[in-house]
Amino acid sequence: MNQNFKRFNRVRSHGFVIAALFFFSVASLCAQTTISGTTSDDQGVLPGVNVLVKGTTVGSVSDFDGNYSIEVPEGSSALVFSYVGFSKQEVAIDGRTTINVILSEDAQALTEVVVVGYGTQKKGNLTGAVGSIGADEIGTKPLTSPDQALAGTIAGVNIANRSGDPAAPINVRIRGVGSPGNNDPLWVIDGIPLVQTTNITVNTSSTTDSNPLASLNPNDIESITVLKDAASAAIYGARGANGVIIVTTKRGKSGVGKMTYSGYTAFSELREKIDVLNVSQYIDIQSQLGRDYSGFANNADVDWQNEFFKTGFVQSHNLSASGGNENANYYISGGYLDQEGIEQSQAFERYSLKANSDFKVGKRLKFGQSLAISHSDRQVQPEGGGVNSAGISLRNAPYYQPFDINGPLGYNIESIANIGAGNGSQNTLWRNDPRVNLTTIEVRQVLGNFYGELEIAKGLKARASVGVDHITGEGLFNQTPADFNGTGGRQSLRVQNLTKQFTLTTGATLSYDKTFGESHNLSALVGFEQTKFTFDKIRVQGTDLFNPNFATTSLNSTGTQEADLWTIQGLLGRVNYDFEGKYLATINFRRDASSRFAEDNRSGVFPSASLGWRISSEEFFNADGVVNDLKIRAGWGQLGNQQTPDSFPYLPALEGNIFYVIGDDQNVVRAPAPTRFANAALGWETSTQFDIGIDASLLQGRMSITADYYNKESDDVLLAVPLPSVSGIFYGADSNLGSIKNSGIEFAIDYRGEVGDNFTYSIGANITTVKNEVTDSR
Repeated sequence: MNQNFKRFNRVRSHGFVIAALFFFSVASLCAQTTISGTTSDDQGVLPGVNVLVKGTTVGSVSDFDGNYSIEVPEGSSALVFSYVGFSKQEVAIDGRTTINVILSEDAQALTEVVVVGYGTQKKGNLTGAVGSIGADEIGTKPLTSPDQALAGTIAGVNIANRSGDPAAPINVRIRGVGSPGNNDPLWVIDGIPLVQTTNITVNTSSTTDSNPLASLNPNDIESITVLKDAASAAIYGARGANGVIIVTTKRGKSGVGKMTYSGYTAFSELREKIDVLNVSQYIDIQSQLGRDYSGFANNADVDWQNEFFKTGFVQSHNLSASGGNENANYYISGGYLDQEGIEQSQAFERYSLKANSDFKVGKRLKFGQSLAISHSDRQVQPEGGGVNSAGISLRNAPYYQPFDINGPLGYNIESIANIGAGNGSQNTLWRNDPRVNLTTIEVRQVLGNFYGELEIAKGLKARASVGVDHITGEGLFNQTPADFNGTGGRQSLRVQNLTKQFTLTTGATLSYDKTFGESHNLSALVGFEQTKFTFDKIRVQGTDLFNPNFATTSLNSTGTQEADLWTIQGLLGRVNYDFEGKYLATINFRRDASSRFAEDNRSGVFPSASLGWRISSEEFFNADGVVNDLKIRAGWGQLGNQQTPDSFPYLPALEGNIFYVIGDDQNVVRAPAPTRFANAALGWETSTQFDIGIDASLLQGRMSITADYYNKESDDVLLAVPLPSVSGIFYGADSNLGSIKNSGIEFAIDYRGEVGDNFTYSIGANITTVKNEVTDSR
């Protein structure tokens, strides 16, 4: 419009001046200005650039020749130009109608890296099946432990809670179940391979198993990477058959120091209650079964779901400080989590401290540490209160009143006068009162990794690290004297479990990165790693205590001790090669030796190889169309599993609590005896995997698609075979038995968009199929 005005203004005719003024008035009424121009980079025109009027949804896209035109509302201050792989650029309008823009490559986007085994790799150069999520996706969720962050986010990864109470164990499965034994993936936290156990329990009930990852604060996590196939996980060898999950925590960045607070409060409650009978209906049904409870007809209705279930309150607070410069950086955080369960006697509380730092000395030396300290306290429903208290409450008679102001601790006893003859109702509120039954698990953990790195020559680096995972725990079950049904009551009982776990991981690697002739990129890694695990547990139990705070204040106290030890050593290597980022190849190798097997079967070799082709880098590919980046990849490899139920299955085990009947007098004596069959031929469980996949980026990077087909075959599966009792062997014999096959497809799609300058959103979905077959049972 302004150009038209200028053109008409050059004409001296009075009529044309009036016409020009008319057009000017129309332009003002429409309140829009047309701005045009070209978009380019340092190589020439750049088509497909998104042009947006700042603060609005008005936008345009540059054409094949880099030309664009956009109608700008009056009062607009700037245009925003964006294109995948380039830095977003905001340009002030300042009354101009022609704006030409040269975009600069976004170095961070072009070099986006993913943490892989013992290093990092450009995301675009990955040839294995790898999924990852970042801090933005983790920090927006109310999480108790890191494994919860994986729910629904990465194709092929499935998580399932064993129960609904806070900090209960979570089963993580990558591409299905590949073994009848242990199927847990290997977790690597800041370079430390974790040994996940449920050793910190109390008494003998599995309901006190806790999630070993619940001691870690999810707020400290920068990224989680999942290595799903053998091509990506083979460098972890004998511990990678079920997949590998790498967790990297936050570190300081150069710049002005900053302090950040994040927190939330939440409430949880039972999603849906079951319709139950009222007093009249219950008495009627029971009468049809031959039971007469008509004497309770005038009692008030009690829905025990309302009594037993509650609203659980959750609060989380995290405070962190970070910063640094070119020679040093730091990240320090403290966290507090308090989570109540929705059932009686369920709670979890955690205090955490995180400290990460890196230092440079000169141009070649670098060292640093990652340290996490936590203290957690978990309360679970006591065994004395009933393992399934929720189910028991649901079956209670609706006329049974839970409270009696004159009863013990204010509760109504389970007498015939209150519940009726032959009725199994229990006062679960009373039985789960901490003053009567209390079960707690307290865990203190120190997880630290210390490293040093020296650049020997350009591209050649040596690195050494020491990682420690020290866990101490106390499990407590305390039972006070109580008479729930008026028949005489029970004695006091106290059980204390004191547990100590220590894992020491030492490693050294030598890496080399070199570009030859501007087109050939080569990186290589060799290294050694050793993990040593020790475990010690003391259990003390006493009844009829004269001091309820000590299990040993009893005339019949007992004590037991457990201990365990194993070591694994590995030699590892990897070679990555790419030609112009177009043709990609990766080879992994690991040789492990484990103390879990006899000397002749102690070592195993686990190789892998994978290839990739970035089709979008070929000259014939039009990267300016709908599909902007396209890569196909394929990989093959082998992984191992050393998780036998016992650490020394090739050695016979003796137990001292074996009773014999000996002699003519048939005297009963106690003496040690073998209770476990030794299998010196036991060896590795081997998983052979093949994967082929495709990665695509569409719509200028706003949409991404990943699809995979996988085939995983586990041979020489580790399985405990039961033996006849007449053999005198009480436990199953560990054996290599049978084969299992998992196959399926994975598909994931994600879309990221923005509305205006300050609102972004993302939508994602994934689907996985798993076909599980036992192909050999011999």
